[in-house]
Amino acid sequence: MFPETAVILAGGLGTRVKKYLKGYPKALLKIENKFFLEILIRDLVKYNFKKIIILSGYRGNKISNLYNNKVINFTKIECICEKKLMGTGGALYVLKNKIKNNFFLLNGDTYCDVDLRKIFFKNKKSLIKILLTKNNNKNNLKLNNLAIANELVTYSIKSNFMNAGIYLIKKEFLKIIQKTNSSLEKDIIPDLIKNNLVEGIYVNFFFYDIGTPKNLRNANFFFNKYLLKPAAIFDRDGVINHDKNGYTYKTTDFRFRKNVIKTINFLNKKNYYVFIITNQSGIGRGYYTLKDFYYLHNYVKRILINKSSFIHDVKFCPHHPKAKIKIYKKNCLCRKPNNLLFKEILQSYFINLDKSFMIGDHSSDEQMAIKSNLYFEYIDKDLYKQVRRIIN
Repeated sequence: MFPETAVILAGGLGTRVKKYLKGYPKALLKIENKFFLEILIRDLVKYNFKKIIILSGYRGNKISNLYNNKVINFTKIECICEKKLMGTGGALYVLKNKIKNNFFLLNGDTYCDVDLRKIFFKNKKSLIKILLTKNNNKNNLKLNNLAIANELVTYSIKSNFMNAGIYLIKKEFLKIIQKTNSSLEKDIIPDLIKNNLVEGIYVNFFFYDIGTPKNLRNANFFFNKYLLKPAAIFDRDGVINHDKNGYTYKTTDFRFRKNVIKTINFLNKKNYYVFIITNQSGIGRGYYTLKDFYYLHNYVKRILINKSSFIHDVKFCPHHPKAKIKIYKKNCLCRKPNNLLFKEILQSYFINLDKSFMIGDHSSDEQMAIKSNLYFEYIDKDLYKQVRRIIN
């Protein structure tokens, strides 16, 4: 079963890149005007995680102010800030009463473009599974010279594998964590390796560590090279699903249109970001609640992931000038035909605008696309054939 929780270690002091921090924690260093932590989060929320927990330390209040209790693509984010720095091992102590099942753990200063669904346990005795990468950074001494033998991680001076900073961890692992300052990489994992309790997996993927001045200076180039992708933007009702009454919010009423899942899977394989931008004035009008909307889309998310398909984010506007609920009664910039929601996507993802497109079923969709310099088409009967034609 895929874990419900992902944890990001974002408490480092960033000693080697201190002059670039300007009072911010290392995880909030900017790559092309995007917080590095935001890049990590956006990559995680396409999965069906119920929660992402960010463990912060140095200047952790700045991370909390940005992300605590925020919901991104229907995944809730919780920030926990250490009062006393406990290292990458001791920081995990706070998870003892928060996590009841297996979870993913990620370093907040490394990025790995890998499908997390490929990481799963094969050995019942293992407590951790580590993702390994080729060691192209000889200055990074965090668990290098690693090898894999019979699925287990071992040490070998002949090996050029190193820890990539992504771990799948069993809940039983937390029993060995003490409320003391310790290093996960230097104190805890080496002992587990010696006791044959650590599995490993090597996958060829884009890996980047922002923890050195040289890497940080080159980060804009590499992230633009590897993460710059075109985007496919869809309206929801009438495009993704059949629009029965204009206000679909029940799982029992939600039906995908022909070949929609096949289309999303195709776009994922073609290395496209996939987004939904939808007006949901039914929330403001009181026809259904925000909770109802979240529940439906978590349901949709589960269906898609079971079919190996991802929607990277769903942007929605609950407002309307005639809304019954006061907080939603306004003329806003996020309701189509305005394009604030697409501008938010541009701020969070590396988008190749020239190759991106939008498909909708109303004139407001077309007007939003025009404002955003997006190629636009109205929905055809077969979305899959339409998208293949557009891309080709």
